[in-house]
Amino acid sequence: MNGQTTSPRYIPCADVAKLVRSALRTAFPGITFSVRSKTYSMGASIDVRWTDGPTVAMVERVAKQFAGATFDGMIDLKTNHDSILAGERVQYEADFVFCTRLHGPDHLRRAAERVT
Repeated sequence: MNGQTTSPRYIPCADVAKLVRSALRTAFPGITFSVRSKTYSMGASIDVRWTDGPTVAMVERVAKQFAGATFDGMIDLKTNHDSILAGERVQYEADFVFCTRLHGPDHLRRAAERVT
């Protein structure tokens, strides 16, 4: 190819959110996730929330594979990177994926009973 490389296919943030939602549905059947995308000046992100169920680490293993950037706080640098999706090189618009586990009333009650 004469030393030329093809650019990765760009995937908009809303479409990345759909990929995250689908991957979570497959990995955690029966768990309801809220997956919201946000675009803003100089970036985009996805917020994932759910109540009870899997741990944050478990969900992050699935969801964070769709993040299009990394951040190095030591030098205050965001670095975009390409990813592979179904054998194709892609660039996700969503720079970061944030995962937040909420706790329902039954979960909180059981926890309180354990400490009292």
